[in-house]
Amino acid sequence: MKTRRIMTSCLVAMTLMANHALSASKPLRFLIGHVFVPPEDKDAQDAFRASVERAFSIDTRVKLLTVHDITKWKTANAPKAKSNSTGSELVEARRLLLEGKNLYQKIKYEEALVRLLAARRELILNLHLLRSNRDLLEAHLYLGMTFAVLGESQKASEEFKRVVYLDPKRELSGKEYPPSALKAFAKARQDVMNAMESKVEIISENQGSDVYLNGRLAGQTPLNINLHVGEYFILVEKGDQEPWYQTMAIQGPADTIHAGEMKTELAQDALFRVREANDQASEDLAELFTYANGVAADFVVLATLQKLENYRLLGQLLEVKTGRFSNVSLAELEGGLAGFDRAASDTAKTLLSFLTKDGKLLLNPNLSDSETSANLSVGEKPTNQEQVMKPIKPWYKKWWIYPVIVGAGAAVYLGATKLGGKGGSKVIFDNSGNN
Repeated sequence: MKTRRIMTSCLVAMTLMANHALSASKPLRFLIGHVFVPPEDKDAQDAFRASVERAFSIDTRVKLLTVHDITKWKTANAPKAKSNSTGSELVEARRLLLEGKNLYQKIKYEEALVRLLAARRELILNLHLLRSNRDLLEAHLYLGMTFAVLGESQKASEEFKRVVYLDPKRELSGKEYPPSALKAFAKARQDVMNAMESKVEIISENQGSDVYLNGRLAGQTPLNINLHVGEYFILVEKGDQEPWYQTMAIQGPADTIHAGEMKTELAQDALFRVREANDQASEDLAELFTYANGVAADFVVLATLQKLENYRLLGQLLEVKTGRFSNVSLAELEGGLAGFDRAASDTAKTLLSFLTKDGKLLLNPNLSDSETSANLSVGEKPTNQEQVMKPIKPWYKKWWIYPVIVGAGAAVYLGATKLGGKGGSKVIFDNSGNN
């Protein structure tokens, strides 16, 4: 019992340190949308979201933004019409893409990967401006080849599958591409082509509107087309009128899309799901970033309620300015859904502990500052020369290493015991979100 109290005190001390870190700067703006829940728990979703909001609101140095702020922003700021867009938003994406391709040709694969990932992100954020999918296709293609060369077969496969979605007729020539890329692409193409097809009908109020699928002109409304199941960015426009667009997951044997209608509530919920591995590059991030930037959020809180043998709550932070994702926190609900409030509280404390004292995201709390800085700098330009030349201290001279060691011990201990109270939860660290 005494050991348990000591370990609990250590965890509380770490939480207080995280709160003190936030107090050193102005309040951070956290956007809390929906909690992505199993279909059978849909009726309690609003209560879950309110619980997460309460958990974060306890710290007065955190400014909360909610779905109501998104609604107000959307009402006051309708998307600009096509005629007001100059395409300048794509200049940076194309520059990064060109640099990435050149670095790949020079066999500088690690450097190429940084540029290509950044190019893909910029293109996804500006999908509504694309009227050709050539740039996005090349970004996915070169990322696939780069991952293949670096031995990341799963990531290479995901990128090649997106190439096939963009252009189902795309083939790679053996004269232009290495054997590793050819083999991986052939397998990915076969997987997509063997997937079930869905009969999709796209209709709009203005018949004869152009329909773009993932940046490729597919026809005009009313449009009937067979699509392989998967995720598609759909844009419908006519003349100088305001375009309608959204990302949709095509899953069933048949689907009808009404251009101009609001997204379903379920699709909105999915925007705020915890994202791991390749899901961190999903096309629907464009909409999430649009909302986050619209309400001037510093961080977006992502939350997913899972039901396996028992319920568990997954939490994650998305840093809006950099597009970086935090580690994933996991809180098991003991006593069923009655333990959600405690799980939400533990999740909020854990996620806040992932921030540095100046309010920035610490991706890997268990790493030294030097290792973390390397991870944080991927795809980002240093703001000044001093940041680049700053000497690195040995790990044992870092002020925070001893609380981390104590905290790690507490986490291991608490992973096998309750965190006190009735219907409490267990909080552990899960780094799988940064694969």
